[in-house]
Amino acid sequence: MPKRRALAQVAPTLLGAVGTAAAAAFGPEFVKSFVGTTDQALWFGALFAASALLIAFALILRRRYERETQVAILASAIDPFGRARGQAIYESARRYCERTFTTVVTASSDSVPENRNDAAAAVDRLGERVNELVALCEGLSQSSVRVSLVLTMRNAAAFRLGLAFGRSHRREVVVHHGDSHGYFPAARVVGPPHHAEHRSLTRDKLRVDGKDASRACLFLNLEGRGNASLERIIRACKEHDVGWIVEIKVANSPLPRTQPAYESVVSYAMAAWQELRPPNPQGGNILIVDGVAVFSFLLGSQLADDPDGPWVYFEYDIENGRYYPFKPTAP
Repeated sequence: MPKRRALAQVAPTLLGAVGTAAAAAFGPEFVKSFVGTTDQALWFGALFAASALLIAFALILRRRYERETQVAILASAIDPFGRARGQAIYESARRYCERTFTTVVTASSDSVPENRNDAAAAVDRLGERVNELVALCEGLSQSSVRVSLVLTMRNAAAFRLGLAFGRSHRREVVVHHGDSHGYFPAARVVGPPHHAEHRSLTRDKLRVDGKDASRACLFLNLEGRGNASLERIIRACKEHDVGWIVEIKVANSPLPRTQPAYESVVSYAMAAWQELRPPNPQGGNILIVDGVAVFSFLLGSQLADDPDGPWVYFEYDIENGRYYPFKPTAP
């Protein structure tokens, strides 16, 4: 595949050069042949016409190559608690990008610090780099260049990256997701939303007694773990004074590996939030996703300008069984 892309890029230039050289060589002879024999005129006329067709074909190939140019931004933040696995996932994503896209640009943080404050700051710097790359693509003269984003990071980092992206861009970008079956284009960001109802999704609103009724937790329960995950969320809300839980739950896991399915989850979650959010929200809402990082990124991009914000992602610490906010603390 890389050889074919290289050939597609070089072929128009080579054909154009050959056609131009041939036209320059045979054009004058074609004109001079009119004073000679009829056979000379036909011969040089045919060569000149072939040169012109070669130039036209080169231009068509160039336009087609430009239309099909696809840029992939591989954004990586390797988890220090699983560095070997994170590196393996990154290498798999890199190979996928090199096979699939015309151009691959890497924006990475070699390792996210263990300290949550430093980790959030590192992801913010990564977000700045990703935004710079997307802005560069937006400024290309080839307006038809398609931009894709491939993420290798945990949910908390993906959500924070999504917040930064949502505040900065209005260009459609396709986010790709990878699992044991490979990678696929999972959803569009800033593209037309897919409003289809997902039949396996349900929503519910729970009150956490005695806690701040102006704050809520949007919880996506997408791994089919039942009430076990919800019980942990309730404990986290009690610890952090969050008075409401809006739960999006999938009945049949795993979700279909299709773009409409992934986009409909995000649309369903956003619609549920608009309908079930606290009556007098004062900010300080939290997001928890029991699912893949693509959903965290997509929701971050959707919630970046939410008037009920700011939003903070809470990640689970498996060592002590508690949730903690993923954000830099104020200096």
